[in-house]
Amino acid sequence: MIEKKVNETKRIKDFFEGLFVALIAALIIRQFIIGSYHVPTSSMEKTILVGDFLLVNKFVYGMRSPDWIGIPWTDVGFFMPWFRFPAFEDPEPGDVVVFRYPVEPTLDYIKRCVAKSGQTFEVRDKEVFTDNQMFPHTPGLNFRDPGIMQRNAGRYNFQTFSDQYYGSRDNFGPLLMPAPGDTFHFTDSNRSKWYERFQIILYEKNEITCTYRNKKVFLTYKEPGNGIDDVDMEKWQILIRRVPIENFAVNGESLKDCVYTVEQDTYFMMGDNRDNSADGRQWGLVPHNNVVGKASILYFSLDDKKPWSSLISKIRFGRMGDIIR
Repeated sequence: MIEKKVNETKRIKDFFEGLFVALIAALIIRQFIIGSYHVPTSSMEKTILVGDFLLVNKFVYGMRSPDWIGIPWTDVGFFMPWFRFPAFEDPEPGDVVVFRYPVEPTLDYIKRCVAKSGQTFEVRDKEVFTDNQMFPHTPGLNFRDPGIMQRNAGRYNFQTFSDQYYGSRDNFGPLLMPAPGDTFHFTDSNRSKWYERFQIILYEKNEITCTYRNKKVFLTYKEPGNGIDDVDMEKWQILIRRVPIENFAVNGESLKDCVYTVEQDTYFMMGDNRDNSADGRQWGLVPHNNVVGKASILYFSLDDKKPWSSLISKIRFGRMGDIIR
């Protein structure tokens, strides 16, 4: 009897030890190798649909150590120092990439890379051009609106990340993508570039301040914390147009004397649903540190428009196993 109880205790112990090891292994695989993501928006239709579940290759662009500790599915937590393992390759134009949304790094976005550092990006009458060559149409490319939104004009409500200088949804740029080692000099004559450059400087974890109406304010790409001590991106243009150059500073150094050297590669990301995508045309460039992984395969798909009572028709069996291209 005693031996039987000992064996039962050992089996229970072995079961929970095995369960614990499996859980740790799953967490390691999810963090470093393959991640699973659910798509809630239509910005990548028809390549990726709302309700698709996909696997993302995290090691091909370089595995990342954890950079945030907190309660899953909440914003309760904190960021921590992290590092990236060597990559097998870097994102290339045409790749479908999962990345941390630059404006709110706790959120993951998925878009198609259409340009990288050193290239010139432009949209002309809805068509994308990289280095003056038309970007190939992908099989799932989708246009919902036949009209063309002209630069700085039109009937559409679509605000770009620098609307005054770069254009509209359908006519945008040209924009030269900054590369590591590029230097930024700031003068009154190149104020049209300040918005783009400020964004990159902040994404690379630097501080930009401005003395405005006898008060020191901080420029930020996030939502303003209290509306007093920081200025969000929508208000940058006001400061750029109105405030003398000597009132700005980068890491405490006067903008007039600042020579900033770019540290990271940058990427321009767009949705395949070109007329209905919140992408780089609105919020700008993606720094390399924000890259998470390469979308690889659809393993499950649910049609959100159909009720759970029609489960068989709700599951999109024809999409399961599709390679993402």
